[in-house]
Amino acid sequence: MSRFVTDKNIRISLGGNEWVDVHGQLTFAELSPIMSTIDSANPTANLKMAIPLLELAITDWCLENDDATTVPFDKDKIKQLDTATVVELFPKIIQLYFPEKKSSTTSAE
Repeated sequence: MSRFVTDKNIRISLGGNEWVDVHGQLTFAELSPIMSTIDSANPTANLKMAIPLLELAITDWCLENDDATTVPFDKDKIKQLDTATVVELFPKIIQLYFPEKKSSTTSAE
């Protein structure tokens, strides 16, 4: 198991022909500004970090306009995503980068 981030991407399906590719992993240095503001007791408050996290995570997409034309990927367009799309993507990306901790046992040898 490597202890270093790889450049593997993960595709998140949004239904139909739409999808978003995100980095499979981000470095601790990339995530640390976001980690300091994550509040597990108040998930709604975490939405303020949605755009910065999406800007770090998203590498490509196939998203459509109202007229069904594909919008080319552009990091600057992330800020133009509608609320429904951000609310759909944000928890999926949070789960990817901050999976719930599993209880572990420590053995004393």
